[in-house]
Amino acid sequence: MDYPTCTMSETAFLKACKKCGIPQLLERFPFLKAEQKYRGTCKACRAAELRALRRHPDHAERMREAERVRSQRRRPAILQWQREHPDNMRPGRQRRAAARAARQAAAHAAQLLTTPPDNQPLS
Repeated sequence: MDYPTCTMSETAFLKACKKCGIPQLLERFPFLKAEQKYRGTCKACRAAELRALRRHPDHAERMREAERVRSQRRRPAILQWQREHPDNMRPGRQRRAAARAARQAAAHAAQLLTTPPDNQPLS
C-alpha cells in the first residue's frame, strides 16, 4: 500500500479532529480568537453538528425563548444608552422616537386642557 509521506514541516500544521479523527490541515479548523487556539472539531464536522441542531424540532422554540430572555435582560441598558446617545441612533429610529415624544406631549397637553384645575372655585 502506498501512503502519502509528510515532511516535518507539513505535520506541524496537521491536527486530528475530535469528532471524525481525521488529521487535517489547521486551516480546516476554526480559530477561537478569545482562547487563542483552534477548535477541536473541524469545520465540516461542526457544520454537520449545526445542521442537525437546526433540524431538531425544539430548536426554534428554544431560540425564541433565549432571545426573549436576553432582550428582557438587556432592555434597560439599551434604553439608557439610547437616551444618552440620541445622535448615534439610526435616522429611522430617531424619527419614530421624535414622533412618539410629540404624540405623548400632545396627549399630555390635551389632558391638561380637559381636566379642570383642583383649586377652581365652585359656582
